[in-house]
Amino acid sequence: GVVTTSTSGGRLKPYFIAKGEEYENELRLQMKRTMETLSLFAESFVTVGVAFPLFLIIIVAIMALISPTPGMSMMLLYFVVFIMLPVLVILFAWIIKSTSEVVS
Repeated sequence: GVVTTSTSGGRLKPYFIAKGEEYENELRLQMKRTMETLSLFAESFVTVGVAFPLFLIIIVAIMALISPTPGMSMMLLYFVVFIMLPVLVILFAWIIKSTSEVVS
Protein backbone atom coordinates (compact mmCIF):
# COMPACT_ATOMS: atom_id res chain seq x y z
CA GLY A 1 0.00 0.00 0.00
CA VAL A 2 0.88 3.62 0.54
CA VAL A 3 3.02 2.95 3.62
CA THR A 4 5.11 0.33 1.85
CA THR A 5 5.58 2.53 -1.20
CA SER A 6 6.58 5.61 0.80
CA THR A 7 8.91 3.78 3.23
CA SER A 8 10.69 1.94 0.43
CA GLY A 9 11.42 5.23 -1.31
CA GLY A 10 8.95 4.74 -4.15
CA ARG A 11 6.99 7.50 -5.79
CA LEU A 12 3.39 7.87 -4.70
CA LYS A 13 2.00 9.45 -7.87
CA PRO A 14 2.33 6.30 -10.06
CA TYR A 15 0.98 4.21 -7.18
CA PHE A 16 -2.15 6.38 -6.84
CA ILE A 17 -2.65 6.49 -10.61
CA ALA A 18 -2.47 2.68 -10.80
CA LYS A 19 -4.85 2.30 -7.84
CA GLY A 20 -7.28 4.80 -9.37
CA GLU A 21 -7.31 2.91 -12.67
CA GLU A 22 -7.81 -0.37 -10.80
CA TYR A 23 -10.83 1.01 -8.90
CA GLU A 24 -12.22 2.57 -12.09
CA ASN A 25 -12.02 -0.79 -13.90
CA GLU A 26 -13.70 -2.58 -10.99
CA LEU A 27 -16.52 -0.01 -10.96
CA ARG A 28 -16.93 -0.27 -14.73
CA LEU A 29 -17.25 -4.08 -14.52
CA GLN A 30 -19.72 -3.84 -11.65
CA MET A 31 -21.82 -1.29 -13.55
CA LYS A 32 -21.77 -3.49 -16.67
CA ARG A 33 -23.01 -6.50 -14.67
CA THR A 34 -25.73 -4.37 -13.09
CA MET A 35 -26.86 -3.02 -16.47
CA GLU A 36 -27.06 -6.56 -17.87
CA THR A 37 -29.18 -7.60 -14.89
CA LEU A 38 -31.44 -4.56 -15.27
CA SER A 39 -31.86 -5.25 -18.98
CA LEU A 40 -32.94 -8.79 -18.12
CA PHE A 41 -35.50 -7.39 -15.65
CA ALA A 42 -36.72 -4.92 -18.28
CA GLU A 43 -37.28 -7.70 -20.80
CA SER A 44 -39.04 -9.77 -18.15
CA PHE A 45 -41.26 -6.83 -17.23
CA VAL A 46 -42.28 -6.27 -20.84
CA THR A 47 -43.19 -9.94 -21.15
CA VAL A 48 -44.82 -10.51 -17.75
CA GLY A 49 -46.07 -7.03 -16.90
CA VAL A 50 -47.22 -5.74 -20.29
CA ALA A 51 -47.70 -8.43 -22.95
CA PHE A 52 -49.24 -11.16 -20.78
CA PRO A 53 -51.85 -8.90 -19.09
CA LEU A 54 -52.69 -7.30 -22.43
CA PHE A 55 -53.34 -10.68 -24.06
CA LEU A 56 -55.26 -11.82 -20.98
CA ILE A 57 -57.46 -8.71 -21.03
CA ILE A 58 -58.19 -9.18 -24.74
CA ILE A 59 -59.06 -12.86 -24.32
CA VAL A 60 -61.27 -12.25 -21.27
CA ALA A 61 -63.02 -9.33 -22.98
CA ILE A 62 -63.81 -11.52 -25.98
CA MET A 63 -65.04 -14.25 -23.63
CA ALA A 64 -67.28 -11.69 -21.90
CA LEU A 65 -68.76 -10.64 -25.25
CA ILE A 66 -69.47 -14.23 -26.26
CA SER A 67 -70.73 -15.47 -22.90
CA PRO A 68 -74.45 -15.20 -22.12
CA THR A 69 -73.60 -14.24 -18.51
CA PRO A 70 -70.42 -12.12 -18.55
CA GLY A 71 -70.30 -11.63 -14.77
CA MET A 72 -67.38 -13.96 -14.07
CA SER A 73 -65.39 -12.61 -17.00
CA MET A 74 -65.91 -9.06 -15.76
CA MET A 75 -64.71 -10.05 -12.29
CA LEU A 76 -61.59 -11.55 -13.86
CA LEU A 77 -61.03 -8.33 -15.82
CA TYR A 78 -61.37 -6.28 -12.64
CA PHE A 79 -58.92 -8.61 -10.89
CA VAL A 80 -56.35 -8.31 -13.68
CA VAL A 81 -56.61 -4.53 -14.00
CA PHE A 82 -56.96 -3.49 -10.36
CA ILE A 83 -54.98 -6.16 -8.49
CA MET A 84 -52.63 -8.13 -10.73
CA LEU A 85 -51.16 -5.23 -12.72
CA PRO A 86 -50.37 -2.99 -9.71
CA VAL A 87 -48.86 -5.93 -7.82
CA LEU A 88 -46.65 -6.78 -10.80
CA VAL A 89 -45.51 -3.17 -11.19
CA ILE A 90 -44.73 -2.85 -7.46
CA LEU A 91 -42.88 -6.18 -7.50
CA PHE A 92 -40.72 -5.22 -10.47
CA ALA A 93 -40.06 -1.76 -8.99
CA TRP A 94 -38.92 -3.36 -5.73
CA ILE A 95 -36.66 -5.83 -7.58
CA ILE A 96 -35.09 -3.06 -9.66
CA LYS A 97 -34.62 -0.84 -6.60
CA SER A 98 -32.92 -3.61 -4.64
CA THR A 99 -30.70 -4.42 -7.62
CA SER A 100 -29.68 -0.82 -8.28
CA GLU A 101 -28.76 -0.20 -4.62
CA VAL A 102 -25.80 -2.54 -5.06
CA VAL A 103 -24.04 -0.10 -7.40
CA SER A 104 -24.64 3.12 -5.47
